[in-house]
Amino acid sequence: MYALIKWVGGHDDGQHSVGIDTSRIKDFDYDKFKDDAENLDKVFVIEWHETRNEPLGGWPCFDGIIVAVSDSIRVLNKKLDIFSGIKLPLKIISHDNGNVRTDEKRSENQDYQANNGSVAKKFVLTTLVCRDY
Repeated sequence: MYALIKWVGGHDDGQHSVGIDTSRIKDFDYDKFKDDAENLDKVFVIEWHETRNEPLGGWPCFDGIIVAVSDSIRVLNKKLDIFSGIKLPLKIISHDNGNVRTDEKRSENQDYQANNGSVAKKFVLTTLVCRDY
């Protein structure tokens, strides 16, 4: 089981980490978390495992808030993208000789061709509409 963590305080304040093993989170109870019995803003102490072997003084610990928990790191990465702001892909749409292939007004394409002579193709960067799933 892995967690998406938002760090609190210190150098990484406000940053997120994906794939932190829940066994490294002190006093974390998954049953309370999934039943929403745990305060969402509760700060947990999280062991940071930088090396394979535990240092003599023990693992360094930092404070963090658990944002999400999953068996899949891929799912947590998708949630992080949602929390960080949706990243929209850019789509290149070509226009050949005045034939508009999108919902753009034909006049915009004609204005473009009038200003640029007989251009074979026009590339337009568009964004996709995102919907909640």
